[in-house]
Amino acid sequence: MASYVYVKSPDNENLWVLGELVATTKTNADVKFFNEVNSVDLSLYPNSELPRANVDPATSKLLIYPDLAKVPFLHEPGILFNLKERNRLGEPYSFCGGELVVAVNPYEWLNHKYTENIQKMYSNVLRDSIIGFEPHVYYTSSLCYQSLVKTGRNQSILVSGESGAGKTETVKILLRHVAYLSEMSSSTTTTTTNTNTNTNTNTTTNNNNIVKKIVDTNPLLEAFGNAKTVRNDNSSRFGKFIRLQFSSSQLVGSSCSTYLLEKSRVVSHSENERSFHIFYELLAASPIPFLSDHQDFNYLSSNIENEMAETIEGETNTERWAKTKNALALIDIAGEQLTTLVRALVTVLQLGNITFAEHDKNADASVVVGDGQLQNLTKIFGLDEEKLRQALTFRTLTTKGESFEVPLSMVDASSNRDAFAKELYARIFDWLVSEINANTSNVAAAELGWVGLLDIFGFESFKINRFEQLCINYTNEKIQQKFTLDIFASVVAEYASEGIPLDNIEYSDNASVLGLIEGRMGVINVLNEECVRPKGSDESFVFKLYATNNDDAEDSDLIQNKRFGKLDFGIKHYAGDVVYTGEEFVSKNKDSLPKSMVTISAKCSNTLISTVMGKSSSRSLQSSSKQRRGSGMNNNLVWSKFKSQLGGLMEALSTTETRYVRCIKPNMEKLPKVVDDESVIEQLRCAGVIAAVNVSRSTFPNRMLHEAVVEKFACCCDRETDVFNVKLILSKLLDQTAFEVGKTRIYFRKGMLEKLENIRLKKLGASAVKICAFFMMVVGRSVYRRILCQIVMMQTLGRRGVRRLEFKRLREAVVIVQGMARVKAAKELARGLKRGKAANVIVRNFGGRIKRCEARETFLKMKREVVVIQTMARRVAQQGKFKNLLHEHKEALKMENQVIMLQKKLEAKDAEMKEMAKSGGGEGSVSHSPGGGALMVESEHMLQYLRDENAKLKKANGALFGENNELKATNRRLEDANAGAGASFAALNQHAKQLTKMNMKITNEKESLHKKIHTVSLKSAEYREEMKMKHLVYMTEVQNRLIYQQTVNEVVEKICRRKGDAKYEKLKDSVKLLRDRANEKFNNGADAMDADLQSVKTPKRKKKEERTPDSRSSNDSIGSGSGSGSRIFLNNSAANSAFKENSKNSRNNFARGEGLYDNFANDKEKLSPEKRKSKSKSKSVERKVEGVQEDLKALGNVFSRIFGK
Repeated sequence: MASYVYVKSPDNENLWVLGELVATTKTNADVKFFNEVNSVDLSLYPNSELPRANVDPATSKLLIYPDLAKVPFLHEPGILFNLKERNRLGEPYSFCGGELVVAVNPYEWLNHKYTENIQKMYSNVLRDSIIGFEPHVYYTSSLCYQSLVKTGRNQSILVSGESGAGKTETVKILLRHVAYLSEMSSSTTTTTTNTNTNTNTNTTTNNNNIVKKIVDTNPLLEAFGNAKTVRNDNSSRFGKFIRLQFSSSQLVGSSCSTYLLEKSRVVSHSENERSFHIFYELLAASPIPFLSDHQDFNYLSSNIENEMAETIEGETNTERWAKTKNALALIDIAGEQLTTLVRALVTVLQLGNITFAEHDKNADASVVVGDGQLQNLTKIFGLDEEKLRQALTFRTLTTKGESFEVPLSMVDASSNRDAFAKELYARIFDWLVSEINANTSNVAAAELGWVGLLDIFGFESFKINRFEQLCINYTNEKIQQKFTLDIFASVVAEYASEGIPLDNIEYSDNASVLGLIEGRMGVINVLNEECVRPKGSDESFVFKLYATNNDDAEDSDLIQNKRFGKLDFGIKHYAGDVVYTGEEFVSKNKDSLPKSMVTISAKCSNTLISTVMGKSSSRSLQSSSKQRRGSGMNNNLVWSKFKSQLGGLMEALSTTETRYVRCIKPNMEKLPKVVDDESVIEQLRCAGVIAAVNVSRSTFPNRMLHEAVVEKFACCCDRETDVFNVKLILSKLLDQTAFEVGKTRIYFRKGMLEKLENIRLKKLGASAVKICAFFMMVVGRSVYRRILCQIVMMQTLGRRGVRRLEFKRLREAVVIVQGMARVKAAKELARGLKRGKAANVIVRNFGGRIKRCEARETFLKMKREVVVIQTMARRVAQQGKFKNLLHEHKEALKMENQVIMLQKKLEAKDAEMKEMAKSGGGEGSVSHSPGGGALMVESEHMLQYLRDENAKLKKANGALFGENNELKATNRRLEDANAGAGASFAALNQHAKQLTKMNMKITNEKESLHKKIHTVSLKSAEYREEMKMKHLVYMTEVQNRLIYQQTVNEVVEKICRRKGDAKYEKLKDSVKLLRDRANEKFNNGADAMDADLQSVKTPKRKKKEERTPDSRSSNDSIGSGSGSGSRIFLNNSAANSAFKENSKNSRNNFARGEGLYDNFANDKEKLSPEKRKSKSKSKSVERKVEGVQEDLKALGNVFSRIFGK
């Protein structure tokens, strides 16, 4: 029977391969993998033994276990292949005992795993009983809830893993399930209670609201604390510990604590990564007045357009901002407070736009470059520009009670700016967490206790590891220590339940690594000492670290390597060796803030910034006073704060019953059902799963059920042995100290199970030899019998062959005789057939020749007649052409003759001229000689031109002739087509007549509609003019009434100044009475104007009221006529300006009194042409104006009596 083992891949030592063990010696083993047998060196493996594979012997297939604790051979490759196969089958969760769940990120949402039925099924989990339950994180959350309700002890769940492993999503799943358990418990209590029904219902409703608020505020932490990294699009850049508070089994609140926010991401981030989500959500939101163009923010990537177009978990930045805004509204951050928060975030971005340059006169000083950016920052910040400039470029030194302003260099100014931006964002984040806690926490009502959910960053090891990685790995070391102790406690409990003695249980922990980090001369103290020292540096820190921990032992946790640089040091963590670079350790641990920026920010107009930075300023002053007194010098260092914070967390966890969820990222490509073996192995080490296995199996690495031992190793004993007595079987094969028999399992010490496997293999090998011998006997016997049967068969075939030959010879002779007889008969038949065929051929050939001759003569006769007809037709067709050609030819000959005659005359004339030139030589001859030569040349040119033109005309004539033939052919085709289209044309003509009738009908309807539209347009124009008139009249009346009211008020004031005179007291009463009357008229007039404007109905408004009688808005219908609302005079700037001007004129005319009435009369005269046009429609308005005139006349008389005297 084959035995299967795991071996390291020849190509990569970190990969494991499943193979079949063929043979083994003390130093080597032959293993078959990759379809060939390879020799494996056993010295490369622990204890010179190959890890056994959990394979079913019957089927030779891997056995898949939902609980890793039940795997017989539990080791690194066994865990890897078990998780790999479960992931391939769509099972992301695996148990590792009752306290640990391993969750592999499936990279797809498995709906069937998170239904309400599944949640309900896990609600009745019993403590330490996983029988009947598939591995799930619901088991962990339900177990915590049940333990909290039954025991009242606080519970905690630690979720860890690297970025992209699904920690945040796992925490959400756990939180929702705990909330579901609480809701189910409250609903059950409500249904079983018969009294106080209203109280129970209200409690359930409040509980549901609290649960909703707790779950729905989670996007806030994602928006402000998550960012896109190379490994994960939604990576948490901080750790959080959520306490779910319970009272009598019901969820009443929650509180959240955060750790190690990666605030350096605010000012810089790696390529293909992004800053925190909230910045991109703000840029994708609706335009904000104080928000500049996002391309100008230096803290964000230069490729901002592509980053804005990216989606996170299938959601755009705009959609995520809507969720964030809704979540902020849940904790009462909306309106002005939301604006303040957004301004604070924009301030962080705008700080990055402030750039510095060297001072012209001082190289150690700097100046702010680009006043526009500083002005923007000043506007958003709410500070004085010069004070802000001073704070950015100077630092304050305080010595002996005196303060000095020291200029900053360009590099220092930039560092201070970045430090302040990082701290400001961190303070905003802490403030947001406190606001969430204020709205969700309910410590007073949490009588029962709480369930803690810790979402912590996993162990990190990169090519370059810095201060942040050391803090993260220190945190994981502390958690791993607790994890190891918890696993050890569970192992002790298991051994006790199995009845195994607990003596000499050994296990390895990470206490030495923690001692190196937090010991008296550990990394923390050495770094803090270097930070406090005046001239402390990174190089000095690394030197002192090696000097104080100079241990050359091989098991030293501080790695000694001559290849390290001056700033490099290495630590042997539980998950592997990590090399750190000490660059910027001192500066990052100090994390000093510019005091001037902190002081000035505490006085800014932004209440959020002033609040969070004001607290920081007060804390810094207190700490500085303590430092001056000589105590607490290290309290403000980052590592000291973090150590204190981590200590509080571990102290809180130590009081709880803790369970663990380890998240695994299967591959870097984020593909479902794909596992990268090397990456998963590394994560299993970093997550502490391998360490947990080593602790649980330190004394007894292997364990098997009693039934499995009997089934597997009973074959190794004699027949007399009781095969059902497990202890007897093992005692005959092993020493008594090599194993322990528990109640349900057998526990084997290191190497003993492998020894049993070797004994079993030898026994099976001997049995296999006997089986092979028996099998060979059976095979030989079957071969002999088969040969004997073959010999008998061969003899039979030989005898049959002899008899068959005799039969063939007789049959051949008979066939020959029969053939000769059939040949003779066939010959006679062939002769007769031949004679008949010859006679038929003669008859057929003679008759056909006569017919062919007659047909040929008929054909030739018809051919001659056709030729004659064709000749006559061609002659008729060519007669016209021939006549035309003949005429043209005659004309051409005639032209040529004329040309020849003209040429001859010219030649004779030329000869005559030459003779005259020779004989006479007079003036006349001399004068005519050149003329004659020129004429001759000109004539020759003319002749040549005529010849060319004649040739061209001939050519054109030929082309026209060919074109004419083509046109004739085309004409014939068109005539044929026209004849064929006649019927179609008739049908189309009939259809056209019908369309014409329909067109006439539509035209008549169109004309009637045009008339109606014209009528409506005229009415609309009339209504529009009417509204303009009313608007103008109302405006004038309002102006005059306002003038009148102002004048009366001023008169009353002047009269009131003259107290004591009875005459003026009586006059004051009469004027006040007059003023009250005017105010009453004014108010009645305003209401009347409102009513008049509301009563005006344009055609459009009438139609709208007919369609919607309950319409609540009239501004849309009036907009076409008046262009404003019912109280248009209140928003008219022209009316206000006119009112001011008239008021000024009225005050100038107070001395005489009659100027008021004159001004009103002038205004009336100005408006009279407009009023005449609408006289019939504005009688009520004129009555109001006349009332105002009467009041003004009475007031004028009063003024005359007063001021005339």
